[in-house]
Amino acid sequence: MQLHIKWDTGNMTINCEDFFPATQNKMNVLMKTIDLDWEHKDEILHQMLQFLTDLEQEAEEKKQEIKHQFGKEFQKMKDLERMISSCKHPNGVPLSKVEVKDAKAELKEQKKLVHDLEQFFKRYSKTAQKAKVNAQIVIQKGGLKC
Repeated sequence: MQLHIKWDTGNMTINCEDFFPATQNKMNVLMKTIDLDWEHKDEILHQMLQFLTDLEQEAEEKKQEIKHQFGKEFQKMKDLERMISSCKHPNGVPLSKVEVKDAKAELKEQKKLVHDLEQFFKRYSKTAQKAKVNAQIVIQKGGLKC
């Protein structure tokens, strides 16, 4: 989505996917720039607010997906750790040296996957929080009502 802002001495096009979520300083500058386009100000603010609420909802949905996936992957990692430490299958049958080696390699990959899921969860949490703050700034400075 792109926002087009025009005023007497110039214009600006903002690619929302790249710009948002933005810092508070950038939002203040953007709000002042939008004030220059007084003819289309309300329309631009509503588009921004819609984009930010959609971004927040999308980030929250992604967080929920990661939560479900994380539980399964974390359990798989712990099962592998237990299997390697005891050198036995869950049913009590001993592991061969090759199976131990394969399990260690699989555990290494599983730990990386779990770590990546944690990072994605943190990233989406920050995105959702920043989008919410950006939407509040648009409402406060733009004079919009929820």
